[in-house]
Amino acid sequence: RAREQRGHHPRPHGRRRATVATRRNKKKAGALARAGNAFDEPRYGEAATRAAKALITRHYDASRKVVYPTKRAAPATFVEASLPDYALVVEALVDTYESSFDPALFERAIEIQRRQDAIFWNAATSAYDVDHGVPAVVAGFAPADDSLSVTGRNLVRLGAALRNAAQSFGVALDL
Repeated sequence: RAREQRGHHPRPHGRRRATVATRRNKKKAGALARAGNAFDEPRYGEAATRAAKALITRHYDASRKVVYPTKRAAPATFVEASLPDYALVVEALVDTYESSFDPALFERAIEIQRRQDAIFWNAATSAYDVDHGVPAVVAGFAPADDSLSVTGRNLVRLGAALRNAAQSFGVALDL
């Protein structure tokens, strides 16, 4: 019945549809990792690791340190990712790291978070600039999303993991 009702809704098109699907996939990777932990089911954790690595492969260009909002586009059609895209990639990587303890995922999460900070952090306002890269005509009209709360959680989780690692190895850490 729900599928029938969904068929009556207008379908998003073009970049919007691709972005919605991409954000859904980023959330699925994190959900698989959390489910693997909650149910103590290795299959979910392994699926989360595969999904996280696919996110990196498809949505991140390590040489340019850029997140793509949809599957990696050719440089000629490059569209810069938004704050939610960066935040959700980092969240999926941190979720998966907490499930698999794969250091490569943690290192990549820190790298992408640093890039997000470089692009979106506004030191003058001490806040993330949600409208970065948006034409001035439509700035401020972006739909509300939870990218700022996701970013906050990511920062807390990355900081806690770094502090725990430093304590385990007896290293002083100045965050």
